[in-house]
Amino acid sequence: MKKWLNSLVLYGVALVFLGLSAISLNEYFHNAQIISSHIQLSAWSLAQLELEQQKFFNNLRLFQAGAISHKELMLSYDMLWNRLTIFLEGDENRDIRSRFHAEKTVGEFFDLLRKLEPTMLHLKQNSEPISQLVQDVAGYQSRIRELMVLNFTGPEASKQLDGIRQSQRILAFNISGLVLSGCLLVLYLLRQSRRYNQLALSDPLTGLANRSAFQQQLKLTFSRRQRGLCALCLIDLNNFREVNLTLGQAQGDDMLKRVAQRIRAHLRQQDMVARLDSDDFAIILRDLDSREEGLGLMRYLQRVLVFEYLAQEKVFQVDVGIGVAFMHDVVSDDDIMLEASLALSEAKRSKEHAVALFEPWMSEQEHRRRELLQSLRRLLEGRVVDGALRLVYQPVYRLSDQAMLGAEALIRWAHPHYGNIPPPELIELAENNGLGRALGEWLFSRLQFDRDVNRVTWPDGMTVALNLSPSLFHAGLPEWVAGQLQRTGFRAEQLVLEITENITMVDFQRSKQILEALKQMGIKVALDDFGTGYSSLSYLRELKVDKLKIDRSFVHNLHEDQNQRMFVMSIVQLAHHLQVQVVAEGIECRPEELLATELGCDEGQGYLYARPLEASHLPGMWLVSNPKQALH
Repeated sequence: MKKWLNSLVLYGVALVFLGLSAISLNEYFHNAQIISSHIQLSAWSLAQLELEQQKFFNNLRLFQAGAISHKELMLSYDMLWNRLTIFLEGDENRDIRSRFHAEKTVGEFFDLLRKLEPTMLHLKQNSEPISQLVQDVAGYQSRIRELMVLNFTGPEASKQLDGIRQSQRILAFNISGLVLSGCLLVLYLLRQSRRYNQLALSDPLTGLANRSAFQQQLKLTFSRRQRGLCALCLIDLNNFREVNLTLGQAQGDDMLKRVAQRIRAHLRQQDMVARLDSDDFAIILRDLDSREEGLGLMRYLQRVLVFEYLAQEKVFQVDVGIGVAFMHDVVSDDDIMLEASLALSEAKRSKEHAVALFEPWMSEQEHRRRELLQSLRRLLEGRVVDGALRLVYQPVYRLSDQAMLGAEALIRWAHPHYGNIPPPELIELAENNGLGRALGEWLFSRLQFDRDVNRVTWPDGMTVALNLSPSLFHAGLPEWVAGQLQRTGFRAEQLVLEITENITMVDFQRSKQILEALKQMGIKVALDDFGTGYSSLSYLRELKVDKLKIDRSFVHNLHEDQNQRMFVMSIVQLAHHLQVQVVAEGIECRPEELLATELGCDEGQGYLYARPLEASHLPGMWLVSNPKQALH
């Protein structure tokens, strides 16, 4: 409605401006026509007539005195004759002839000249006819002069002047309106321009400055950095994507508004804050007394931005990572942006420090990360199964009889330059750079490669567990897995998919549907690292997973910590009540194995049994623990 009203006002002012312009232009030409007409009718016609009459009268007297010749007298006579003809017969003199009996007066004078034509042809100097002629012409001289006076000063002249003055008043009014409407139009356009500039430089959701305004301010601040210590701080919300997927975009937008309000309320007046994109914010700190002041401000702000967000009867823990870079000896504003980005990445990776200050080693780390990403992309997208990227397998045993049930496939990467890359770093690289699906496809391809190279078929009872990438956990997962099984020739019953509880909590109802579809295909699902996330035991009842894997942090020192034993026992009892098998991870010694068995754990894996092995070792280990089952 407001936009429509603004458009209506703009069009209205523009129409008034154009209308007054047209009217003013018309009045201008009308005034010019009136003035021109008045001059033409009153001044030109009568003045020329009076001039020729006066000239003829003077020539008569000069001829009478012998000062000019008869030829010169006849020339002035002919000129007067022509002027009288034009006045009495011309259309342009019709109006003036109708006023003050001008046509009658001038006509009588013209009749006199026509009667005197024979006399004029034979007129002599000092003769009686010329004296009479001078007397007759002199009589009309005063009457034509009277016509001139009446046209210039009489009622008709006043009427014409009143018309001119009225036209001038209308023209002045129109010009005033034209100026006023023009000023209004200019003011409106300036206001709209200022409004559009504000819109172009502000974020419509939060009201903060947008990326364009931030870049302008960053360049300005960077150019003036010598006047005082300044810093660039980048802020990113953790787990915002999960909030958007679970609650919807409207609730996600509401969360962003609250975060923006908290940031703006806890900054100094001279500082600048902007929303760059989605859940990314930027702050420019100006006129700092020291680095400690800037870091203190950001640490305080980080604590302010840790809060619980309640929506749709669900609680989400909001927190942020903050990267800080000071504008000291960097070459350009692009450099300071890169440094702050690297610091932010470190803050998000670190579990101890939510606020990270840029350090030179971060640039080296970023160079390493780019090279690793390039290598990983080449390996995954090309499905290179016999290169530096490989799978190893950690056996899983039944605790009651030490029989090997299967193995968990673990990824390993021996980079030619950087050596062994930790699996969490590899997975983070893939997930953060759109390679999650390619990683999943590579896992199945490598499984197929390991099976075909060893030329063995795993027995019916032996399973292989794969850790599922978070980006693959969506509604299309069952169909994707079915396609991978068909491509590689594995049976659904051989596969165990391991997912973390945090993945399932993003959208609980959707997770239930996905897990149900996988179970209908015959695929087992294990909930990995149970106890480390934010799920509750009630969620476990509804998810209906096949296995629950207790994180190694609870298994470690199980024989020494009574509280941990009570915790594990509670989990095992609940899981068995729900007909879910329990796997104890990270068993490293015999006492831990004995206690896990005593507490009711069904399966176990860890260094006590074997370190992760190459695929070629699995058939032998299977035969050792399952002597009655042959490999086919």
